[in-house]
Amino acid sequence: MKYWFSLLALMALSGGVQADDYAKTIEEWRSQRVERLRRPDGWLTLVGLFWMEKGENRLGSAADCSFRLERGPEHLGAYHWDGKKLSWRNGSESVACDADEPEAKTIQRAGSISWYTIRRDGRLGLRVKDNESPVRRDFQGLDFYPVDPAWRIQAHFKAYDKARELRVESVISGLEEVSQSPGEIEFSHGGKQYSLQVSSEGDGYSLMFGDRSNGHGSYGAGRFLDVARADSQGVVTLDFNKAYNPPCCWTPYATCPLPSRQNRLDFAIPAGEKFAGH
Repeated sequence: MKYWFSLLALMALSGGVQADDYAKTIEEWRSQRVERLRRPDGWLTLVGLFWMEKGENRLGSAADCSFRLERGPEHLGAYHWDGKKLSWRNGSESVACDADEPEAKTIQRAGSISWYTIRRDGRLGLRVKDNESPVRRDFQGLDFYPVDPAWRIQAHFKAYDKARELRVESVISGLEEVSQSPGEIEFSHGGKQYSLQVSSEGDGYSLMFGDRSNGHGSYGAGRFLDVARADSQGVVTLDFNKAYNPPCCWTPYATCPLPSRQNRLDFAIPAGEKFAGH
């Protein structure tokens, strides 16, 4: 009998150590999440989104700028767009730009302001950041649900025969977000089966999901979740303690996707990042 009590105590202690280790990894992930947001080029610095019109598109804070900024130099320069070719002119200097990249590799800077072109749903836009933005300056950190290992769910990745185009609505009316989906992640909860569409992201997958906590503790438009690539048996882990808010919760200038109909879950997930706006 003494042996069994000792064994049970050891198992309880082992479980406690594992739970503590898991909570520690989540705390580390949270710290890294905050650190990324606070970077000089992070999402908290996004201050402008403009769409190219044919002809001249002036950038600056002056009243005659079509791409007008709230602060910064009055005239930073101008883009010329003919529907196919794009060039940037600052004074007498004119530079050809690549208008076909999803996000331009060349980032231009002037003081605290930086900007680069983006492609979204066939449209050419300009994204502007300011590392002295009030949103970054006044950022007080993030709020999270308590860590709950029950929301770390083992699931299965079901690959498509070939990648499919995934088109979903975005937070910007009339603009769709387009990505390549290699398959779906299947899991069970509360005795029901669910399947989430994913996009390829680096060495793994990314998904945007909605649940019944949206607008009642978590961000109303849904949250992101990154998932490590499946093992040789197709096993993946959905760790909803690492669910995080899209950048559109801080700025109206992000082109965040909305969850597809399939990715809107009919139960609440009180795990991961919360939203102070609720």
